[in-house]
Amino acid sequence: MRSFAKKTQVSRQAAQPASAKSSQPFFNQSHTPDPFFKKQPEDQKPGSEMKADKRLSRLDFSESTRPPSGARLRVPSSAELQNMLSVGSVNDAVVLSRVRKLLERMNREGRLYSLTCNAQSDLDTDLDRVMKDIFPLPGQIDQSAYERYINPADRTMVYQTVREAIITPHKEHRDKLKLGLLAAAGTAAVAAQDVDGLKEVFGVTEGSEWLGYIYVITAHQNYLAIQKRLSELAFNIESKITTDYNLDAREAFVSGWASNGVLHVRAKIVTEPLATSSKATFIHEAAHLVNSNIKDYVYDDKPGFDTAAAETKINNAAHYEELPKRYWGVSAYKGKTFTPGLSNSGKSLTAEEKIRQKAVNYFRMAWHSAVMVQDMLRDVRKEQLNGKRFDKGWWSEAKMDTRLHELSQLMDLTLHEQWGWPPEITLLDVTTAESIAREVHMAGDHVAKLSKDQIMSPLPPQKLLQFLLEDQGVIIAANSALKAHGSLLGDPNRDLKLLFWLHDHYEKVWP
Repeated sequence: MRSFAKKTQVSRQAAQPASAKSSQPFFNQSHTPDPFFKKQPEDQKPGSEMKADKRLSRLDFSESTRPPSGARLRVPSSAELQNMLSVGSVNDAVVLSRVRKLLERMNREGRLYSLTCNAQSDLDTDLDRVMKDIFPLPGQIDQSAYERYINPADRTMVYQTVREAIITPHKEHRDKLKLGLLAAAGTAAVAAQDVDGLKEVFGVTEGSEWLGYIYVITAHQNYLAIQKRLSELAFNIESKITTDYNLDAREAFVSGWASNGVLHVRAKIVTEPLATSSKATFIHEAAHLVNSNIKDYVYDDKPGFDTAAAETKINNAAHYEELPKRYWGVSAYKGKTFTPGLSNSGKSLTAEEKIRQKAVNYFRMAWHSAVMVQDMLRDVRKEQLNGKRFDKGWWSEAKMDTRLHELSQLMDLTLHEQWGWPPEITLLDVTTAESIAREVHMAGDHVAKLSKDQIMSPLPPQKLLQFLLEDQGVIIAANSALKAHGSLLGDPNRDLKLLFWLHDHYEKVWP
């Protein structure tokens, strides 16, 4: 995944007779997001689906991008919130507390309309005023007040529909998208023949027998495979490429992912496919598609990219962006020969540098899991919109129910606060998970800016084993980064608990 980057009303569902339940389980153990939906309203069942891969075995996320300058956190529509208050499946106070947290996160990025804060103002007082304006009476929302702070037509502020989070590119975008894919394929072909460049990036490690520079040969082969795959994708856009017109990927800093032969990219890449950043994403994700060993270990804007071990670089998708970026004049390392384990000064990495690199990777893994949580909630909501229900008789669905309630308590969703069964995934839950994925990514960005004391202190005496020292330093750095960013949940201990859970469930979010 390039970071960027991974997958109703209760009263109506409860009224369905038992005979209406599907003979198949709501979930099975191999269930993963189905990305193929035609464009349609949130409350409408899909009329047809693309006949392609029905289950994505995993979502590979790629390069981490900087927060877009105009990006905003999002909230559900006023109609969605009013429906939650009217249906009454969860206490009004719970709904309002979740909305307040979303508004607080939006305001942290300075994207909440009409809320003017300065050094002398009190954020809690300001947000209390906003909440009273929007929710003047129990069970009611004031539409005009809502629109004073939030533009209902702006998709970067209001989450509209899960159905357009994974969808085929519109016809008017496909011709230009084809050109972008072919251009990226051409650049991959050039990189495949650039022996000097391959040596600079992937190193000159020799094989056990004289077979040449083993990683140069492997990178050459991978680039040729990338060229071939991008050319194939260019002529199979309708069946092999999806995008996100609902902007979920953008909000969570996902540029794209690749799985089971399918390439998914954010909407801006589809509309601007000839931009260098778009072509870099194509190459990055194609690397995942052509070789299952190529994963995401470190991104090119993070500590450790230029000092990674040779065996890491050859299997790291972001390193396949490097030569193309040098050709396009956008590399931060142009002309540099990457030397494993050596800092910019030419000396061996210090304990501080090693800890910083490990902490960056720690947040990357946690962010990946947070995106997977958002994806899972979105997928469950789509299933529920299609009329499917949980069945406690199916073991796989009992596992999903347990996992959803576990996450609900960790992330302050509404599922564990709901009074009825089955649990209902609301857009408030989807947007809350989306905001946490975004916040974890932004908190991770602070690691590179932490002072030495924020990483190294208070560490135990150096007499301990080095790896124990580094592991403890990672936790100190993670805690410092969360504090520098600002609380995720309002409690530092709960913030760390959530971060630990996300890291420990890397590639294991789906039960």
